[in-house]
Amino acid sequence: MRSQLFLSTLLFSTVTGSQVANLNIPADVAAEYGCNATCYRTFSAILYIDAMEYGALYDEEFYATANNFSASAPGDILKFQPIVPDELSGSVPKGTTAYRFQYTSVDLFGNTVPVTGFIAFPYANRTNGQLFRTVAWAHGTSGVFRGCAPSVIPSLYEYGSWSYLIERGYAVVATDYAGLGNDQAGHPYVALSAHANDVFYSVVAVRKLFGASLSTEWMSVGHSQGGGTVWSLAESSLPRNNNSSAGRYLGTVAQAPGVFMGSTALVALESTQKSTSDIASSRSVLGEVGFAVIGFQNIYPNETFSWMDHTFRERLKLAKKAQACYTSMESLTTDLDINQVFNLSANTTNEQAR
Repeated sequence: MRSQLFLSTLLFSTVTGSQVANLNIPADVAAEYGCNATCYRTFSAILYIDAMEYGALYDEEFYATANNFSASAPGDILKFQPIVPDELSGSVPKGTTAYRFQYTSVDLFGNTVPVTGFIAFPYANRTNGQLFRTVAWAHGTSGVFRGCAPSVIPSLYEYGSWSYLIERGYAVVATDYAGLGNDQAGHPYVALSAHANDVFYSVVAVRKLFGASLSTEWMSVGHSQGGGTVWSLAESSLPRNNNSSAGRYLGTVAQAPGVFMGSTALVALESTQKSTSDIASSRSVLGEVGFAVIGFQNIYPNETFSWMDHTFRERLKLAKKAQACYTSMESLTTDLDINQVFNLSANTTNEQAR
């Protein structure tokens, strides 16, 4: 099996891609969205850093919805592409063999949706057996736009996370989540049951490619957004079917799970009345409110968010224009006061957050 993976990787030509995330925004354009000189200094610097991390490897052809999608069922493989080792960077362990794939999952409303992701194999099977132990990895927040997908990023969004599994001989199956990578539908950020579907069906799909080399048993591990995702997966009925095409589910490990986002936002709001250090910490949390707003809009496009202040609303428009990923999105709130994010005068914040 290792020789097949090696040869297919050697025979695959280097992917050329376009930059579709963390786009350069001139100062005069940023100013149109209420991003003044202070805001722009931070935003442009972080955009540059994110652009370096996320790279410019977005393959328009691969991430476009497959022609055979309309006739597919959840867990079907739609596309498959080896990742050239020279494209990998960061803390991806040396010798890792990885592939991108496109498959089908199910959204919040029961509709079949295209999703992308990757599978990574270690250089050697540490169990000295014939099968790779299998883990489904659910990543933490990377962004809400198509170019923020882990499978696009040269490091495969390895931030001291899934590499530890590779180093211990596990095969890692990693979904991007619907709306990241392939963008037929917008990313429904922290719609945990939908993300759980994406994790489950990624395992089903990968078994159709590498089933003979993967252990029948599998487990899920996730961090932050992904921690909430695998928590939701563990509570769902999907992995409990002993005849499941995903295999025998062993359980999950949820790291810093994002399962109480509304409560977290309220704590951040309350902390602005306290010390300076609490305010700084709360601004970091408030930076993630933008992800939740855009994710909710992707599910319910007619939602008006009456509690959102005009200043923050304009900043989110700027984020969309730049297709800003994780840190650059968060940087857009670093110079804002709480009343420039939440329209407290509307007296609707508490109601909307319940």
